[in-house]
Amino acid sequence: MEELNFVIRSSFDHSYWVIAELANVSTSPQGHMYMELVEKVDQKIQAKARANLWSYRKNQIIAAFEDITHESLKAGMKLMLQIKIEFHAVYGISLQVLDIDPAYSLGELERQKQESIKKLQEQGLLDFNKQYILPTAIQNIAVISSATAAGYQDFINQLESNQYGYKFHTTLFPALMQGEQAVESIINALRKTEEKEIAYDVLVLIRGGGSNLDLACFDDYRLNFELSQSIFPVLTGIGHERDLSVSDMVAHTRLKTPTAVAEFIISHNLFFENKAISIFDSISLMAQEIIGEEKSIIENKSRFIAQYSRKQILNEVNELQQCSFHINKASLELLHQNHSILSQKKNHLYYASKREKEREEYDLKHFFNQFKAKINKTINKNTDDLGKNKTKLLNTRSLLINQNYTLNHLNHMIKLSKPENILKRGFSITRQNGKAITKLQNIKEQQEVETELYEGSFKSKIIKK
Repeated sequence: MEELNFVIRSSFDHSYWVIAELANVSTSPQGHMYMELVEKVDQKIQAKARANLWSYRKNQIIAAFEDITHESLKAGMKLMLQIKIEFHAVYGISLQVLDIDPAYSLGELERQKQESIKKLQEQGLLDFNKQYILPTAIQNIAVISSATAAGYQDFINQLESNQYGYKFHTTLFPALMQGEQAVESIINALRKTEEKEIAYDVLVLIRGGGSNLDLACFDDYRLNFELSQSIFPVLTGIGHERDLSVSDMVAHTRLKTPTAVAEFIISHNLFFENKAISIFDSISLMAQEIIGEEKSIIENKSRFIAQYSRKQILNEVNELQQCSFHINKASLELLHQNHSILSQKKNHLYYASKREKEREEYDLKHFFNQFKAKINKTINKNTDDLGKNKTKLLNTRSLLINQNYTLNHLNHMIKLSKPENILKRGFSITRQNGKAITKLQNIKEQQEVETELYEGSFKSKIIKK
């Protein structure tokens, strides 16, 4: 053992600066700090070693580290340590920590951040989420945060107590927001928002602040690769006011705190409400102006229509009076003509029948004288001649009766041919512009006509011939 100790001391006779990831850290009751350091390649451990930070050095080294990084040592940190190799016969080889360089931890975080930004820029994802257009009103919200985080409670309280009475529907997808498992936890939560198959208006990623090391997960490339391609507009309120995380850069809208995110959503909805009210007021004012103009137009048209209607009514009354006058005149002329014709026919029949009667009487007397003169000569033929004369006489009487019947029939037909009697039997007279319509071709569709009945008249429009 002494020889092994000698070889180690002679081979490693001074201190070395090494870079390793802190896998585990603990403190003994005596104040010593024990560390487990690992080296990883593609997230796989390639080497592992124990390191000790003795109490007489610990307070000074840890105080300087925390003063610069604003963070205490914890698992998952990548550190640059000044170490010295020691050998103990019982505990074996161990590394004694002589110092820790806090600048390296901060520089490593910045290097990782810049590397993530460069990859995202090369893939066109740094501004990919900014292409989304926020809904006119935000109501359905997916939230990724820790359920117990004060920032999450501030966000919910701010939304629920808004002075405008807006109602919001929030769904929490819980995730670890710091530590070694934070990246995987947030990525899983992101994927769950899409597996829900709910059309959220926005996706909110919030945390209540912290140190650079606490917020290092938000600079991780894998997380921001997923976040930039979210199907929802992303709003961040991580709570780091001094610098932008990569998650802030890929988000659609970056706010400083969870409360600021809630205020942004409320203001967004208030802007929509004010715009809607403004549009409504403009429409109302425009509608009132249009109604006023239309009312004035309607009143003018009403007065014009009233005047035009009165004028048309007067014209129609005048035309109706003229038509009535012409009808009366035509009726009187027709009656006068029929009366004259009837008188002529009556006189003609009277004189014709009288002449016929005189002729028949003459013939009868002539035959009677012949009969008397020849009675002695034609005693044997008298019976036949007498029968013939009787037949002729009967024929004459029948002719007179027929002529009298014809005369009465003509007189009856003349009475029936009067216009009032024709109308009384259900006939009508249809006129257009005061003229009787006798042919279908004289009228056209959509024209107005007037029909006279026995009692009264009416107007109609031709729909179809």
